[in-house]
Amino acid sequence: MNFSKLVGWAAGVAMLVSGFFLPFWNLTGTGPPSFDTLYGAGRFVIYNLNPILQGGDSVAAMLAFLVLASILVVGLAGVLGTYPTTSGALGILGMLMLTLGPVLLVPNFSFATDNYGSGYWALWVLAVLNIFVGLAGRGRPRQPLPPAPQVATPPPPVPAPAPS
Repeated sequence: MNFSKLVGWAAGVAMLVSGFFLPFWNLTGTGPPSFDTLYGAGRFVIYNLNPILQGGDSVAAMLAFLVLASILVVGLAGVLGTYPTTSGALGILGMLMLTLGPVLLVPNFSFATDNYGSGYWALWVLAVLNIFVGLAGRGRPRQPLPPAPQVATPPPPVPAPAPS
């Protein structure tokens, strides 16, 4: 395993760990304690999807599906860590969904860095790190293969004289 795949794998595992254990939002008092992490928010949305959809609030339904889709994309980015460029691109896509989605869907919502915790910033850094690691791993020239050994082929057999 080359260096870029090893670093990409480590960053992918770190993406999964930061999604599961680091606080993603700085929203105090908005839900159960497990709601603070990214995957905790996804779990909360899955268990409460029916009431969210029946509540009639289309923005809440769109945000619920946005959270679920971005969790799938970020989780896939973490699993595909051994392919650092792909993992970084998926990580950036998932984080863009989580960053721009609320700004575009919710009226009067403004992006404020105070709303996001260390898990948010760790996922951004790890996604960008995977992009750089993948691109740096492509820049190294590969060692040429040694020439194939030349095997002398024997001359074709002499045909036997025809019987007279």
